[in-house]
Amino acid sequence: AIYSIGNIYFIAFVAHSVHILFTILPLVVVNFIRDQNDYLSRAIEFMIFLSVPITHILYTKFTNLHEQTIDLPSVLNADKDGPIDYPDKYVIQKSPFVCFGNDTSAFVKMILWYLLCIIIGLFPTIIVPVMLPTCKPKAAAGIVVGTSTAILFEGMDEAFEDYILSKNLIENARKYDGNNFYYFNKHMTNPNKYFF
Repeated sequence: AIYSIGNIYFIAFVAHSVHILFTILPLVVVNFIRDQNDYLSRAIEFMIFLSVPITHILYTKFTNLHEQTIDLPSVLNADKDGPIDYPDKYVIQKSPFVCFGNDTSAFVKMILWYLLCIIIGLFPTIIVPVMLPTCKPKAAAGIVVGTSTAILFEGMDEAFEDYILSKNLIENARKYDGNNFYYFNKHMTNPNKYFF
């Protein structure tokens, strides 16, 4: 196929657009909704999973067309006596898929690169999450966990603790019907802040 200069740069434009809209923006969005919507998070991860190799393929196509249509003709035309015979050390002779033969078509190479990208992408998206242990809560259904915060005036912490202890409020709360547990904790750095 014959590509015009505009078509060649349009491929680069599409590659940039796919990269920004389906890789960069989803990476930003997923940071905000990761723990809120599991289905949307998975959809965004799948979108990133597909967009990255597609972007690479488009960039590869653009690079090849740019070299054949723009770079190489300009070098050949610059030589008045004919094409330049570059030394072998400056020319890539071997294909990464040399085991499939040197006559492998560009389409087959593209599919092989795409499959390789999919295999590599399976590790962070599917294989590693499956290997990680999952936490299964043992609490029965219907249990409500709540935390209240008490902030005291400066210097009232000791009087507040004495009052809590003198009335046995912690023991009474633990004995209250329906309470499975009850904790009363003091903030590590702020002596006037309590959680219960």
